[in-house]
Amino acid sequence: MRKSLERRAQQRPLALAVDDIHWAEPMLLELLEHLVDWTRDAPLLLVCLARPELLDHRPGWARSAQGDTMTLQPLSEAQTDELIDRFIAGAQLPQGTRARIRETAGGNPLFVEQLLAVLAERGEAGELPPTIHALLAARLDGLPDEERDVLERASIVGLEFEWEALAAISPDGHRPPGARLATLVRKELIRPHEALADAFRFRHILIRDAAYERIPKDLRAELHERFADWLERSGEEFEEIVGYHLEQAYRSLEALGSRDARARTIARRAAARLAGSGRRARARGDALAAGKLLERAAALLPADDPLRLELLPPLGQALRASGDSERAETVLAEATERGRAAGEPGVAAEAAIQLADLRLHRTGQTGVGRAEVWREIEAATSVFEQLGDEAGMARAIALAGRLRFWKGEAAASLHDEERAARLARSAGDRGQEAECLRYALSAMLYGPMPVDDALRRCDGVRAHAASNRRLGVSLCSIRSQLEAMRGHFDRARELIAEARALEQGLGLPFMIDVGIAPAVAFVELLAGDAAAAEAVLRPACDGLEQTGELGFLSTMAYFLAQALAAQSRDADAYAVTERWRPDELTVPEDVDAHVGWGCVRATLLARRGDLVEAERLARAAVDMASDTDFLYLRAGAHATLAEVLRLAGSPSESAASLAEAIRRYEQKGNVVAAAALLRP
Repeated sequence: MRKSLERRAQQRPLALAVDDIHWAEPMLLELLEHLVDWTRDAPLLLVCLARPELLDHRPGWARSAQGDTMTLQPLSEAQTDELIDRFIAGAQLPQGTRARIRETAGGNPLFVEQLLAVLAERGEAGELPPTIHALLAARLDGLPDEERDVLERASIVGLEFEWEALAAISPDGHRPPGARLATLVRKELIRPHEALADAFRFRHILIRDAAYERIPKDLRAELHERFADWLERSGEEFEEIVGYHLEQAYRSLEALGSRDARARTIARRAAARLAGSGRRARARGDALAAGKLLERAAALLPADDPLRLELLPPLGQALRASGDSERAETVLAEATERGRAAGEPGVAAEAAIQLADLRLHRTGQTGVGRAEVWREIEAATSVFEQLGDEAGMARAIALAGRLRFWKGEAAASLHDEERAARLARSAGDRGQEAECLRYALSAMLYGPMPVDDALRRCDGVRAHAASNRRLGVSLCSIRSQLEAMRGHFDRARELIAEARALEQGLGLPFMIDVGIAPAVAFVELLAGDAAAAEAVLRPACDGLEQTGELGFLSTMAYFLAQALAAQSRDADAYAVTERWRPDELTVPEDVDAHVGWGCVRATLLARRGDLVEAERLARAAVDMASDTDFLYLRAGAHATLAEVLRLAGSPSESAASLAEAIRRYEQKGNVVAAAALLRP
């Protein structure tokens, strides 16, 4: 699509206007983001109009480097007069009436339009309603019953509605006459849909809302349920909309104090549809949508309902993935407790391992260590084996793989994650399969697999990434670092840009900073641009500290200190190593964090002249790294020790350690880092 528009724009400048994008489907918003991020050499102007709440879901749009955001102000008096003149088309309007319309409308063009419509229908001004809501209610009150009934039933469907849908919720099962719809079009309350035949849309969402508010709640519940029944026949793709209408039916009954068998049945149907949509959102890597849908589903059910209990573990996982660790912990703790009390060992086991993993990342606050997590994994594995639960087994094995990864056992971790991915695929759990593949990619990056082999393996993951955005982000990020090791920095930065575009589509600005920062830092530090690395690492560290993801913070912090040290800002770097010490943030087995911190700290101390302590830390880092198969970690530790020994006046030992660092970098295929150490 972008290339097609670029070709047209290259023939002559092109302006593309898209209205009401706050109602747009995610795919359209992704296209607009792609046009903004990737169009460079074509004269293309993209103009989008939206209500302010769009930025609640796409906050990154307010600060796009490629675009500007303009907030529309109320019309001035002169502009209001111009609009009035366009509507009345040369007719005479008394100055007093014009002034009252100007004053009442307050610069709102919709209000101007509707006030003039009321005036045309009444033939005289009378007393004008004081607010747009009162005005619209008055307009609807003045309509014939049959016209008002059409608008009210259409409001059940939504801002846009099909003619056929009105038949599904009409008393006699027939569509309203076309002449009646034409009258409503003429009165500018609705308009024909621009793209769909036999479909219409309200002229404004406030007109729809005014019509909806008129419907008594008992009738509202009946119409929502009837429309959901009709729409349910259209297939799985409408499941979320079906769930919404059933949810609204139940909420209307609930507002009337009705919680009888019918209300409970509707609530359960709604929960099942919303939960199904939430699971599909999770499968495609959309944690924000998954969390919202699963939370809505759970809220419709009694606390002890088996379906609600089943929803709590995936809800906790989605909340954590979207950066809400506090609520995730609350949900997972409840699921563990209720699962055990209700005799649902599978649910309890699934929640328990997720809860243990979450608390492990906050060990400084929770005291949970690696041993406790292993015990939960072993207990859960036993439960899943007894139940024959392949999806549960996949989650347990995947967590075991992550524990091995934290300890520096990349090859063993890769084996676990790939085994877990196969089990998840066999169980039909695409979301879990994608999570396993994400961690498998990390094991390929950090472990002994050579760069060229890792890139080939990445190509094999590409097909899976097409249906899961989070996996796509990880794939681009990992490939960018592998390409940087080969010296292909332009390609690495292109991949990071792709990762940003994918992550931004998920609407999680915090996760953009956290998810992309390590890749940016790695690439830019390798390319020699430490300031660029610092720019992404600072907000990522602050965000991780704020959300309580301290395990990830311990790694990000030493990267930040490294970037500062590379700019010769030793005091700032030392302050970072003091503020975020790994022994206060993470478990002792988190070798990446401990070795990385030790290397940066040793470098800083050596520059200060504290060579004894610097050498102690550097040797400790080498010893810890030597127990891992993280080649970059081993190489970095030896390179640090070589520099400390050089400053300490031990040239032969320094040369031996430097040679070992170069050998490890070359073993991995990191030709850039190896070449940097070979330079005098």
